Amino acid sequence: MAKMISSPNTIISIGLQVKPDIHVKPLTGFSRLFTSIQKQKEHLSGYVHPSDYLLGQSRFALQHMMDACNQKVYNGCFDLFNSWYVKSAREKRRALDSDIVKIIGNIKVDLLYLPMSRSSTQTQIPRTLKECDLALKIRQWHNTMWVCGYISVRQAEKTVWSRSFYQLVGSRLLEFSSHRDTGNLVNFYDIGDVAKLIVAAEQTLVDVRGETFTQIFTQDTICDDNSKGFFRIAFTNGSYIDCICDRVEDSELWVSMLKTMVGKVPVRKPF
Repeated sequence: MAKMISSPNTIISIGLQVKPDIHVKPLTGFSRLFTSIQKQKEHLSGYVHPSDYLLGQSRFALQHMMDACNQKVYNGCFDLFNSWYVKSAREKRRALDSDIVKIIGNIKVDLLYLPMSRSSTQTQIPRTLKECDLALKIRQWHNTMWVCGYISVRQAEKTVWSRSFYQLVGSRLLEFSSHRDTGNLVNFYDIGDVAKLIVAAEQTLVDVRGETFTQIFTQDTICDDNSKGFFRIAFTNGSYIDCICDRVEDSELWVSMLKTMVGKVPVRKPF
C-alpha cells in the first residue's frame, strides 16, 4: 500500500517497474548494437526504461477519480503506456512527426481518497487498504441512525418520568424535546458506557461480557405495569435510566437494537 498526501488537483503517475535480475545481462553496448530491432522488441528488455526500469506508466487527475474513490475503495484499471521502447527505423521516422506511444497492457490499482484537514495531517492512518476500509465502515456505523421514537425516561433515584424524542445514532442515544426539534440536543447517553441492559427486576438481558437471554419481557418487571415494556439501561459508573415506550412493540424494537451494542461498540478511528 502506498500513501501520499496530495490536493484534489494533483496529477498522479503510476507505473510498473521491473526489478533488475543479476542473472540476466541487459542488452547494452555491443550486445544491443548487434541484436536486431525485431529481436529486441521481442525481448522484455526492449520495453524497459534504461534508467528507472519502468515497463509502462499511466497518469490520471485525482479530481477525475474523486467521485469513485472518495472515502471508499475503488478498483481501478488503467492502460500502461510506453514511449521509450526500442523502435524500428520506420517507427523512428514516424516519431519525427509525432510521439509514438504503445499500450503494453493495463494495471489494476485499488484507490482510496481520505480528505483530511491541515490540523489532522499528523493523524496515524491505517497501514493497509483493508484497515482503511474497516475504519470507514466503523465511521459509517457511528453515523447511522438505527432507531428513533418517543421514550419516557426516569433517572436513577427519581420518581418523575420525562417523555422525549430519542435517536440512536451509532452508539449515542440522543435526546430531543420532540421529533420537530431535532436541531437542539437536550441530552445524550453513550451506549459504549453501558454495563447492563435489564428488562425485569434484577434480570439482565445482556451485559458487557456478551451474555444474552432469550426472554425479554416477563410479569416481574422493574415497574408495576408491564403492558408497555419497561427496560433499564445501567451504566458502568453505577447510574441507570428506566425507559418505557408508548407501545410494547416499540420497546421490543429498542431493546433488540440496544442488546446488539452492549459491550460491542466498535472503537472509532481518529481520522
